[in-house]
Amino acid sequence: MDPAPRSYDELPHDPDLDITVPFACGTDRSPDDALCLRTGPLPGSARRAAAWTPTESTAEIVWAALDCPGAWASGIAGREMVLGTMTARVHALPVVGAPCVVMAWPRGSSGTTSI
Repeated sequence: MDPAPRSYDELPHDPDLDITVPFACGTDRSPDDALCLRTGPLPGSARRAAAWTPTESTAEIVWAALDCPGAWASGIAGREMVLGTMTARVHALPVVGAPCVVMAWPRGSSGTTSI
């Protein structure tokens, strides 16, 4: 069973929380020079998701795509946040032009550290 919605374009996104500059999810960036991910909450879940169709496929691009939803899942809204560490395993690079879904979810926190 696929719990994710079929259209990520329909996910709610609060424009007051938009961040304009970052490469992965900057709202003032062009798809010609950024990923332009629009991460939103999955209904009934703490998970966040963003639709992504890669125009190039490198490990660095995949890591950038993973970073953005992770920040939203960790509660970036209402506070500034800097990525300290991120753990993931990239088993294969996505196919250029193939629609993908990037997901993240919170696992907890300790003081000022989100997990």
